Amino acid sequence: RLSMEVTLTLKLYSPLTAELETQADYDAYYDEPDLEQLRGGDLVCYQDAILEGIAQETLPEETERGLMHYFYGPESLNQKVVSLNPTVEVVHGKLYGVAECEVKEPLTKEELSALKDYCAGQYSDGWGEGFEQRPRATGDGDLYVHFWQSEGFFLKTKQELERSIQKNRGESR
Repeated sequence: RLSMEVTLTLKLYSPLTAELETQADYDAYYDEPDLEQLRGGDLVCYQDAILEGIAQETLPEETERGLMHYFYGPESLNQKVVSLNPTVEVVHGKLYGVAECEVKEPLTKEELSALKDYCAGQYSDGWGEGFEQRPRATGDGDLYVHFWQSEGFFLKTKQELERSIQKNRGESR
């Protein structure tokens, strides 16, 4: 009999940025293409193109565990986290990067911190580094999407994200 293991979904949200390369009328020999800087709110309309890009990036060995396939770190974390898959999600009108994790049981504070560190490393030097170098074709031009940024980067649980959004709303009144 198959044991259906119950898992919980843990999502870690991070800011997304991108450049949109538009091919204006220019002399290709002298001019660089125009790059438009985009942030979370600007990226909502590109959600499908980004999701398609993520699907295209998934390697066969990542099918079962996603980016946890490459994990080395605390064994307790490796045992609890079944999979980690990058995706994107709209929250309050902004598109965020999401590390969608299937976990067997809640993580300790230390394990959550280690998972965030691992995810940040994947976004900056691993999976994300390759992802941001490949253009995603859109009707508006080629989109280069960054799951990691050198400034203002964070990884937050849904609760942490909602708290910071509420806090920022309160400050902007």
